[in-house]
Amino acid sequence: MNKQAPQARGRVHPAWGMLALVLLGLLTAQGTRIAFGAFVPAWRDGLHAGLGTISLIGMVSYLFYGLTQPLVGTLTGRFGPRAVLSAGVFIAGAGLLLASASTSVPALLVLYGVVTTLGFSAASGVTAGLVVRQWFIARRGLAVGLVESGFGAGQFVFTPLSLFLIDVYGWRTTLVVEGVLLVAFVGPVTALLLRSTPSDAGHEPYGGPDTEDVQQQQKSSKGQMGAVLRSRLL
Repeated sequence: MNKQAPQARGRVHPAWGMLALVLLGLLTAQGTRIAFGAFVPAWRDGLHAGLGTISLIGMVSYLFYGLTQPLVGTLTGRFGPRAVLSAGVFIAGAGLLLASASTSVPALLVLYGVVTTLGFSAASGVTAGLVVRQWFIARRGLAVGLVESGFGAGQFVFTPLSLFLIDVYGWRTTLVVEGVLLVAFVGPVTALLLRSTPSDAGHEPYGGPDTEDVQQQQKSSKGQMGAVLRSRLL
């Protein structure tokens, strides 16, 4: 008898909890990254630099973000999205805290444009997409759409929040607040609660087992059985 589908059991499948954790990581990390423009006027005045010089930090950050995405994909495949995403949140938060003490454009370029951006790159759609791929068989399209919405939601939350905090407390305190949020809350929550695959939590994916994985396992089992039979015949 086939197992009853998880969505018909009257309880929320853990896959939705994993999706919520991924959205939390994306909303905070990517929301902070996209809020870069809110800091430009404050950095220009505080560091006595021209708009073109401050914009260089943004250009380096966006280039470094794109160039490191293949590396993030490789690391995610090797260590799992849980480790990479949570590490990315921690690195981004630590980078923001370090960047808050910057006294020059070169220091900010390294601490924000490189260190913090490395964390942003790890806590991105690459790692989130693999979590969705592992946890969702049914409603996978909906889950992917919600992940994509995390980027936009982060922008709507963190850009006005950053502008408000900068106006009231200054850009250094704003970076500290956002860095502490990532390091002290979002990072630990994702590291402790997120699971890379359903098997890590003793569950099946939402919608039942992955038929592709089952077929691969069956082929592998048949191949191993054939090898055993051939060895016995020889």
